[in-house]
Amino acid sequence: MKELVNLQLHRHAKSCKKQGHKICRFNFPLPPMQRTLILEPLLETILEQDELNQVKQNYDAIKCLLDEMKYGENITFEAFLDKLKLTEEQYLQAIRYSLKRSTLLLRRAPSEIRIIITAHFYKLGELTWTYSLF
Repeated sequence: MKELVNLQLHRHAKSCKKQGHKICRFNFPLPPMQRTLILEPLLETILEQDELNQVKQNYDAIKCLLDEMKYGENITFEAFLDKLKLTEEQYLQAIRYSLKRSTLLLRRAPSEIRIIITAHFYKLGELTWTYSLF
């Protein structure tokens, strides 16, 4: 199984910044999630300017830490949040800030942030989903 996962890692290439993108246009590394969620974009109009600035700073800190993390760095989700000095609510709010549309975010450990396909079958209740991020 490890050989298959190694083939399915996202490694930044020229195509990541194609069409004038300054960061990876595929949004890698993906944010770790403690559980699978469908998140809606954060409505900036419901926040005061100070709160919005804090959410932006939190998101920048998340992206910075994700970019610094090495593949296979084995830490728990709680330890990841501790490094960021964020609560889960603050973390989810910052992730919502980055979204442009409703998005399904799969359960993903911090060690899996660069894996393109984490499983061939993902069980949600009674349904089994086959998915690929690309």
